[in-house]
Amino acid sequence: MYEWDTKKAVANLVKHGVMLEAAQTFDWRSALIVEDAAHSVTERRYRAIGFIGARLHVMAWTPRRAAIRIIGLRKANEKEVDIYEKSKAPASHLED
Repeated sequence: MYEWDTKKAVANLVKHGVMLEAAQTFDWRSALIVEDAAHSVTERRYRAIGFIGARLHVMAWTPRRAAIRIIGLRKANEKEVDIYEKSKAPASHLED
């Protein structure tokens, strides 16, 4: 279950061109999730890089009771795509 602030949803759409409702189709199974310590002052916040359809997105979120509260959602930039791809690449093995 997802929740978000209505005013924040409008601001996110204007700023990033992405509706927070799109988070409902976020692919958590293949997502890269990290704690966002810099923004975890009053509550633990996380960033997840994962797919919505065929495009990588970055979602800022925090767990709230039985829901995931969406703080922001946008398309991943080149650096974030690179981080995601490197994290999902199979480990290379050196042969002896």
